[in-house]
Amino acid sequence: MIPPFTTSIPARVSLTALVLAGYFALSVVDGIKAQRVERLASRRILIGLYVVAAAATVARSVSLHLDAGAVQFATTAPAVSFPMLFFAFAVMAINLCLSLMGWERLEDQLADAAMLDSLTRTLNRAGFMIQAQRLAEECVARQLRCSVIVMDLDEFKAVNDVFGHEAGDRLLTEFACVARSNLRSGDLLARIGGEEFCAMLPGVDESQAAVIADRLRVAFAAATFSHNDAVLAGTVSIGVSQLGHKAGLRSAIHRADVAMYEAKSRGRDRVIRASAAGSD
Repeated sequence: MIPPFTTSIPARVSLTALVLAGYFALSVVDGIKAQRVERLASRRILIGLYVVAAAATVARSVSLHLDAGAVQFATTAPAVSFPMLFFAFAVMAINLCLSLMGWERLEDQLADAAMLDSLTRTLNRAGFMIQAQRLAEECVARQLRCSVIVMDLDEFKAVNDVFGHEAGDRLLTEFACVARSNLRSGDLLARIGGEEFCAMLPGVDESQAAVIADRLRVAFAAATFSHNDAVLAGTVSIGVSQLGHKAGLRSAIHRADVAMYEAKSRGRDRVIRASAAGSD
């Protein structure tokens, strides 16, 4: 061994404390970075425990230097035993938190599976209805307008029949990407069944939502996607409605759905507003 550490217990303890404190400090930094990407309640506790463990190791080293009587091997002096006790509990709690993080991740994955469409990674119908209802209530409380658009891919069955279901899945995922890029960050997007999608746009009226919907329609019609040796393209019919003071979310979705089917009956690849549906 290096001479100073051969004869000096405080020196050996200080070296150990330095290594452990450095490890825990790096763990704190890594935990903070990870928390920004994946927010877990158990990780917040874990970061705090890393700080406690680092402080306990440093406190033990400092106490040995300050208390000459506590240098004896296996001493029970409070200056040494209390920091070690805190350290031992912190290590046990750290292991517990690591296990809890695994459970918390599993719960999040199960929650995502219940709320998200596995193919397009948009909300599914159940997830959309829950989040859209909350958003609708928030818009009412803040006296904001709110609109709904219902979108259905045109001639989607023909894509499946001609190119196969994998091509149909590709078209659905690409449409979801186009929709995301043309909607705002605060808008909700969901695949509510088959080739049908729904979006909720807070803070805009029906006419403004129709402009956004038409921009999305044009972008999708202009896009092409390769699948194996085939080139895929598609169009979408869209219905738009605004939530009323008395008519709720389900009513708005129904009116947008009716407007969407009218868009299909008028030749597809167009946007129809619910307020104008049925007019010539």
